[in-house]
Amino acid sequence: MDQVNLPLGLWLVQTLAATFLITGFVSFERYLWRQATLVTQQLRATYRVLQWLLPLGVALLFEYGTYQGFMESNMLANIGVAMIVLPLFDEAVTNWGYAWRGLGVVVIWGLQRGSTLTRNWPLLVLLLVNLLLIRRTHHMLRHTPHWIFVITVSMVFSFWLDVTWAPFTAQLAWQAAGMYLVICTFVALFWARTHRKFLLDQQMQALIDYDDVVNDTTVAQDRAVAASLFRGAQVHHEPLTVAAFDVDHFKQFNQAYGHMAGNATLMAVTQTLRQVLDQTQVAYQLNHLGGEEFSLLLPKVGLAQAITVVNQCLTQVRTTAFPVEHTTAQVTLSAGVTTLHEQDQSVDSLYKRADDSLYISKIHGHDVLTVEGQTTTYDRDVDVNQLAYFAQPIEGVNAQGSVHWAAELLLRRYDSQSDQWRLPARFDIAVDKQIVLISQALTVLNVQRVNVNLTLAQFSDIETAKSLVSYMHSGRGPQQLTIEITDVPSVTVMRRVSALYREAGILIYIDDVGSDNSYELVQKLLPYVNGVKFAIQNLRRQESSARIHERIQFWLDIAQRQEISFILEGLEFPDEVTWAQHLGIQYFQGYYFGKPQLPLTA
Repeated sequence: MDQVNLPLGLWLVQTLAATFLITGFVSFERYLWRQATLVTQQLRATYRVLQWLLPLGVALLFEYGTYQGFMESNMLANIGVAMIVLPLFDEAVTNWGYAWRGLGVVVIWGLQRGSTLTRNWPLLVLLLVNLLLIRRTHHMLRHTPHWIFVITVSMVFSFWLDVTWAPFTAQLAWQAAGMYLVICTFVALFWARTHRKFLLDQQMQALIDYDDVVNDTTVAQDRAVAASLFRGAQVHHEPLTVAAFDVDHFKQFNQAYGHMAGNATLMAVTQTLRQVLDQTQVAYQLNHLGGEEFSLLLPKVGLAQAITVVNQCLTQVRTTAFPVEHTTAQVTLSAGVTTLHEQDQSVDSLYKRADDSLYISKIHGHDVLTVEGQTTTYDRDVDVNQLAYFAQPIEGVNAQGSVHWAAELLLRRYDSQSDQWRLPARFDIAVDKQIVLISQALTVLNVQRVNVNLTLAQFSDIETAKSLVSYMHSGRGPQQLTIEITDVPSVTVMRRVSALYREAGILIYIDDVGSDNSYELVQKLLPYVNGVKFAIQNLRRQESSARIHERIQFWLDIAQRQEISFILEGLEFPDEVTWAQHLGIQYFQGYYFGKPQLPLTA
């Protein structure tokens, strides 16, 4: 049947219909490709053949419809051409697969030319040039819409210039060309958006799985390499230096920004360390041990040179602004360093000494380098005017609802350059400055129960305890002050310090039980504390729900036997609160109830 020039409205309707049909087709074609990677080798060949035959077969059906004058030949012809041309941009197609698809394109082109093939040979040359160009650049074309548009314009001339067969007039040819441009442009934009989402999903999955890459296999491989370096250093009487790194206050970082941001920052810290080490041009082995811990082996590097290298690592990390939630954040590292001793029997001796030095660094307040047990960097001077306590609610929940029971005070530093509050580089501020910040927060808080975190060095310091006791006796303090500790002291220190705090009615809670603090580590300390906090967020990424519930029940039972309080923190979802209430848990903390905020805006 004869075709007439389409009215604009009808052309738009046909263009939209063809565009969405083609988009669905290319999505299905992509689905077949992904399925082919998931099935057995025998079925894979079937999927590949189906993927090659499907575009050509469907395109030929639409071309047949065009010849027979079904519906609107304008739309059918465009659908047929698009179905055979667009799969050419697939970046994963093999040479044989591309040759088959290219042959299909030439066949469709020939059917459109009919008896005019001879005089249209320049257009055939243009078509072949396009096919060659697509193949040579297919790895970059699919996800760059502007280049697909350029190739599409060239294809338009190949297919729609001088179309003389019966169903088409010159005007219809131009309408067909316009429709084809719209179809291909929309699909190109759809591909680009889908690709961006795919890359984003990959990045998100990488962040989620980052800690999972540290498994028994990788640890065993790293240990094997370390043992080999140790034996070589002994045989050839060469130096071997080991450093242990730990990202300071990483628990607080995760509380402030979330675990996804925490994993992203760990990845960025790893990259920063590698960049520094590459610039030093020394041989090294950097291992991520899981969580915020790293180890560094420096074969044939003496202690003096290793100290320089490690200091460069600490400085670079300290001065780097890591991207977090549309802003930036800063973190610091503490490090312990040791070198090969003549009496060492295995590389484990070096690892232990490095860990012991790292522990000393963290006792001294973090952002510290300790070499063979001697601390080389330590500075407590902090401007209190740049600091403030943010408050996160601790809720008491019962059958009647929730009550704002207490608030945990979390230290933040004001960055004037970005006009934002960030985590401070260090948390071990002098106790007199800490008291000033507590008093400032109390003036605007609507609760008089506050929890404050102390580092191990602060908690172990008798003068700090005496100052807090005096503060509470002065009547200027809160009705109830609770000290939270994550790094636990020895039993001797706990017995001596807890007696001072108990006399002033100051409570002591051990944080991160069940994750950073195991039962074996804190068992002998429990008689001296008033409560424990279980951080569910520390386990959510690597443990199943059933395993987390089992641990929570274990620590709840311990708290009940010891007759001490139990706070479940890190709650983000209502079903977690409901489940915990069924266990009889009364106190909760987490983003579900509120994020840390300045008390003025809380």
